[in-house]
Amino acid sequence: MNLLEGRLRRLKKEALPQSIFILGFVSAAVAQEAISILRRWTSNFEFYGISIYDIFITIILISVLFLAVKLTQKSLLRFKLSAKNPSGDLVPKGAIGICMMSFTVQSSIDDFILKSLEISYEGDSLNDINGIYLSIDGGRVSDVGYLELGKCELHLIRPIKMENGKVVTINVNCDFCSEAREENHHRIIIQSRDAFVSNAEEVIGEFPAEGNWFTINNAPSSLLTIHYQPSSQPQAIGGMIVSADTHENKTLYSMTLKMRGSVGSENVQNIHLKNSSGQKITVDAKAVENGYLTLIFDPPFTIPAGASEGISIHADIKNYGSVQMLLEKAGDIFAVGEKMLLGKLGSFSALQ
Repeated sequence: MNLLEGRLRRLKKEALPQSIFILGFVSAAVAQEAISILRRWTSNFEFYGISIYDIFITIILISVLFLAVKLTQKSLLRFKLSAKNPSGDLVPKGAIGICMMSFTVQSSIDDFILKSLEISYEGDSLNDINGIYLSIDGGRVSDVGYLELGKCELHLIRPIKMENGKVVTINVNCDFCSEAREENHHRIIIQSRDAFVSNAEEVIGEFPAEGNWFTINNAPSSLLTIHYQPSSQPQAIGGMIVSADTHENKTLYSMTLKMRGSVGSENVQNIHLKNSSGQKITVDAKAVENGYLTLIFDPPFTIPAGASEGISIHADIKNYGSVQMLLEKAGDIFAVGEKMLLGKLGSFSALQ
């Protein structure tokens, strides 16, 4: 699919000069006749000593010049590996949400939309990886892809929309199986500019872009368990018990939720989380996009080793109907264990 889209973009780029030439030829003929008529109508009129004809001609020339610049200007997407691209490290078996690559994109147009990205894999075993996805600021923005023949295409569940000149940092995250083989090596690669499917005409950057190597070690990953449970707090639309195992403290940084139900997202506002004492522990969600929202813990919320904490979901609902919030994937809660490096998250389980 990416190859076909790349060829279509190249065809569009090659056909553009011919289209502009034909358009210019026809426009010149029409403009010549229009100018002749305009000269006859305005030859005897002036505005502050300046011929009305000259004023009209100046306006037309400026407009044509502006249109020509817009037609010939390419929409560009600039890609490069981020300064925060991880240098590679040891990964415990069963680790979730490991950032394997971090890169930035910058658009030259105001209405840029990234639709999908093809990821390639290099390493000792595809079977060690249990899912790949993209995230921005701790929130998952793509579906979870699974490697086939060393590649997977990640489709955006929340389209990445950018204004001209804005820089966005995107992470490529991997979940690892608890049966991953010790000493196996893994890395992520973006092979070419055709890996990006968007409305940009051209992608600029150095390819192939290769992530660093990560190695499976024998250290067990810690466990974070989620039990869904109704909350008795006022205006709560859901609740959960989050439990940390006895290995280490867990600090929560963000949580991405999937919203379902008959109430439209525009009627659900001020979505946030509270702890068991009723204290607000996240900022309000910025927006619900395609049924997904990301909540940022402010400050980061720590659960001591061996402890459990009740968390409730709150929102203002403007219409009658059903609303359900849930964690769709294991990597949708970003947590860090105090003894683990690079923000590694341990195993995850969710019980209804």
